[in-house]
Parts: sequence; structure tokens; C-alpha cells
Amino acid sequence: MINLDRRGGTRIEIGLAPVEKRGKGMADIQILVVEDEGIVARDIENTLTRLGYAVCDSASSGREAIIKAEARQPDLVLMDMDIVVEGKVAGVQAAGEIHDRLDIPVVYLSAYSDN
Repeated sequence: MINLDRRGGTRIEIGLAPVEKRGKGMADIQILVVEDEGIVARDIENTLTRLGYAVCDSASSGREAIIKAEARQPDLVLMDMDIVVEGKVAGVQAAGEIHDRLDIPVVYLSAYSDN
């Protein structure tokens, strides 16, 4: 479980267990982080690295995520589902395209809190 404090105490919790993939260890699992807030993206990357995962790259928009997923072929994408940039691909749309075209699993992230 990854716990990140964000925006004045809002807590993000991500349940992430080691992925078993043909004998790969956690350090061999390549993760693409998609988050439009730079400081949050760095925090997620640092947490994943501390837990022994390899972060292959990060993206701050849906379109950039698709391009980087095609280039890097990560094992997993952590996608902020709230990414919306005027007229550009949103997080949910990008995740669908990455999964459908590249067969890469996507885990959605959201900072939404109803507190």
C-alpha cells in the first residue's frame, strides 16, 4: 500500500503488490507514471523506487502517455484519471487506448476525496 499526502492532507492510497511476470522481480517491472502535477508525479516515482519498482518514465498528459507507452512498452501504467487538457486526450481515454492497442495493464489514480 502506497500512502501519499496531497493537497493539504488529502490522502491517496494505492494498493500495489509485486507483479509476477515470467520470473521478473520488482526491479525488473517497468512502470509508466501519468500525473499532470509534477510534484505529485515525483512523489509517486520516489515511492515506487523506494519500494523496489523501476519507473521507466513519466507523462503529464494523455497524449504524452500514449506516445511514451508505445516507445517504452512498460509492464504497468499508473494513470491519473482526472487529466483533462483542453481538447486533448483525457486520462480515461488514454488508458483505454493504451490497454486496447498495446495490451498494457492500467491502474487508475485519483486525488478525489469526498471529505
